[in-house]
Amino acid sequence: MANSDALDISLAIEALVLPRAERQEQLSRESSERLAGESLESYDEIIDRNLFSAGGGMFDAADYAYLTAILEVGDIPEVWFTLRTSGKIIKLRNGQDFEVGEFHGVIVEIDSQDVVIDSGNERWLLTLGKNLSQATSIPPEF
Repeated sequence: MANSDALDISLAIEALVLPRAERQEQLSRESSERLAGESLESYDEIIDRNLFSAGGGMFDAADYAYLTAILEVGDIPEVWFTLRTSGKIIKLRNGQDFEVGEFHGVIVEIDSQDVVIDSGNERWLLTLGKNLSQATSIPPEF
């Protein structure tokens, strides 16, 4: 796909090795109903799935929310979180609250390389380039 971030992959099985199979000279001729959908469209979910993204089961969204920028916008400090599960960017300033998956927090302090986040009764220090799950717990008086 020209000018796209999409990656098109086609796979084919050219050989199959089943060392403990009862039949070693040929594959089974029996048909299986395990994946037998009623139509080709029933497999669109598999075809459209991004194999390289988070998903396909349970995952913690905080593992994929990275602090990607600390900057000043009109002399006001701002932090940017990139949500790698969706590609969205959350832009926050001091005092603003946010939610990523099960994580709820409020931006308390923004420094040149770190941000302090209140979450419930805890404070967390997060360094630029790290994800929310990598934040370090700090004493509330900090």
